[in-house]
Amino acid sequence: MKSVCRFKLRAHLEGFANTTTFETLFVEAKTNGLSVVDADPAVRTMFDSMSSQINAVLPGLINGEINKALTQEVEKLKVTAEEGLTSALSDDKNIFGDYAEYVSMKSFIENSTEFIAQFLPTASVKMVETDDKIDAEVQLQEFEGHLVEHVCKGASSWEYFWLRLLPFGLLSAALAWKYPRGAAVVFCVGLFLASTYASGWLCRQVAPSVSAKKFLIKAKMPEEIAATDGGIDVLNVEVSHDDSGHLVARTALTRNTIEEMLKGKIIEIDNMDGKLPVSIVDGNVELRPEDHILHIEPTSYVDVGGSVDLSCTPLPQCILNSFIGSNLPIGNLPLR
Repeated sequence: MKSVCRFKLRAHLEGFANTTTFETLFVEAKTNGLSVVDADPAVRTMFDSMSSQINAVLPGLINGEINKALTQEVEKLKVTAEEGLTSALSDDKNIFGDYAEYVSMKSFIENSTEFIAQFLPTASVKMVETDDKIDAEVQLQEFEGHLVEHVCKGASSWEYFWLRLLPFGLLSAALAWKYPRGAAVVFCVGLFLASTYASGWLCRQVAPSVSAKKFLIKAKMPEEIAATDGGIDVLNVEVSHDDSGHLVARTALTRNTIEEMLKGKIIEIDNMDGKLPVSIVDGNVELRPEDHILHIEPTSYVDVGGSVDLSCTPLPQCILNSFIGSNLPIGNLPLR
């Protein structure tokens, strides 16, 4: 019988990602029910005799690292979405469409990046599965209403009073020679319409129809997604305003692309440079989107591998240490 034997254990993986809002987005995943997948019969016997002790400790060590790895990937996707939306919504053509050559956000909103960033913490993500794809929808609450309010507040300020009055002044000057009374009426009407109140009211009526209703942005994807089987470098995102004034960004990714990316990040954990008593060697991630929740299905799993020296001493503690580590505050656990 060999004294040093390799083993492979499998744990079921389940959990979810909650995407109710960007601010509260989080991932929770856990492994449980470690069992032997491949090992020498002697190792199987040893594992069976101490499985309760191993399952009481080892899943907890793995869970923490998996949660960290998955959270980091979700955060990267979140940053990619934020940067893509901020860049696209700072482009006047995307906001005002054909009217962009006449009006600019910079004229009325001092820092468009900060203005857009205020909507991101409460932005929500909804998901639904269509065939083999996950359709995702990011919604910025009441974006159009806030945009119109800021633009109209700036456009109707006293800073632009004379600019608003200018066309009426020119028209009344042209009429003054032949129609002095008409010129006076035009000028008075101009004074009223150029006022802060009237110009602001008119702007709020017209602005929603002036803003672009739909446009396409191309978001560069993180390298982890681009490198997966079927991965893509650039993601097409359709952005539009819904009837409630919310800004909605819609896109789709193949489910397999996301699953392979998450699987790859889990395997990359390995043994955390020796911090874990075992190495993550393989796995499988299966996802199911449901509204604001992306479920990690119970059919998902993680495989861990390691080695055990059957000739070690003192027995059986040294065998147990091969599975759960020797520097853990567990004491001498009794074996059943």
